[in-house]
Amino acid sequence: GAEARLRGVEVASEAPAEPLVVEGDPVHLQQVVLNLLQNAFVAAADGAAPSEPRRISVISARAAGRATVAVSDSGPAVGEEVLASLFKPFFTTRADGLGMGLAISKRLVEAHDGRIWARRAGERGLVVGFDLPLSRLELPGRAAAAGA
Repeated sequence: GAEARLRGVEVASEAPAEPLVVEGDPVHLQQVVLNLLQNAFVAAADGAAPSEPRRISVISARAAGRATVAVSDSGPAVGEEVLASLFKPFFTTRADGLGMGLAISKRLVEAHDGRIWARRAGERGLVVGFDLPLSRLELPGRAAAAGA
């Protein structure tokens, strides 16, 4: 949005043509996505080298009966210790961070029978994503039956 442009962060997104339908608390799931986007935005805006592009990418997909959302950023490289601690309560790499966003996100995703993960995005940046079971309305064969 406007704030991203002001801070020089390019935001790209990719999603399937058909919406991904999951069952769960929309406020909780919105909070997870917001936490991931906020972390990526800060990393891309404040952590990227001055000569490097500042980017966030949000990709959602459907695979093996699950909806996946992955948020990547062009922020600084992340070490193994940081990667291993990202979802722990009160762990933060920011002076102004509380260290609760990803810990809360993990609890919310797992409460919806989901999984959350983080990995390096190449030499710089991070990808944090989660997946949730698709709604029974989304399972294979259901669309074909509905169209018959």
